Amino acid sequence: MAVANDHPLPMTVGNGRLYHLDRKRLMSVPIDGSAPAIEHFRAEDATTWTTLLHDRGCLYWTAERTRTITRAKLGPDGPGRPEVIADQASHSGGPIATDGKHAYWLDETHKRVMRAGRAARASPAR
Repeated sequence: MAVANDHPLPMTVGNGRLYHLDRKRLMSVPIDGSAPAIEHFRAEDATTWTTLLHDRGCLYWTAERTRTITRAKLGPDGPGRPEVIADQASHSGGPIATDGKHAYWLDETHKRVMRAGRAARASPAR
């Protein structure tokens, strides 16, 4: 069982774990309740995260205050170093989605749909 101190909090499920934010910490717990929650890392902007998404071994999240989308690859030792894949130039806030190959979001400023590949920077969707 996991106890969270902040509400509401974004959460996502992947690889048999429930990932969620608690204060400035990214936490996860096995969905079967077989072990306690663990902390993966702390992030100063975590209190402004609005979306958390798991996709094939990566976590993606949006931060409302900085208007960024960040990705961290999950590994056997937990998430790798977070990487910003979109900033204010192409992300004005809002939800993100994935199809297993790309992360997608709306760039409302320029009226376009953007995407980032698994290892590439953001580019307009075609």
